[in-house]
Amino acid sequence: MSVDDGDTGAAGAGRSPTDRQDAQGTRAYEERAPEDNPFADVVDDLRAQGYSWREVFDEMDDVFSAVDKACYEEGKELIPQWRVAVRVADPDTPSGYRYEYERGVGRDRDEVFERVEESTQCPVVEEESEQVGYGRYS
Repeated sequence: MSVDDGDTGAAGAGRSPTDRQDAQGTRAYEERAPEDNPFADVVDDLRAQGYSWREVFDEMDDVFSAVDKACYEEGKELIPQWRVAVRVADPDTPSGYRYEYERGVGRDRDEVFERVEESTQCPVVEEESEQVGYGRYS
């Protein structure tokens, strides 16, 4: 059986931290908090309103999740997707060829066509190729 003497453990659920725990948290914060960070002012305001360090952390964690998602979305870029037709030799058809379609992604249409042509070793048929949408890439 362990006994919490108020000096080593964090406050449990539903318990307020002891004065000593609060002072330890405050010292740790003051040693590491950047002075020029605008979020430090928010932390200071919450503490002035009586929030415990755990409550401040929980509030920050909620906001962090939203900011993290926003940052992820902001980092994505919309890049055109292409359906590229290539002419493939096919002696079993009356024309001697058939069209096959490849997917390509890129900002520049000509670069996409060139990559598809290199990878398939077949000529691209520009008039049968088209941009089909946008993909989100990070």
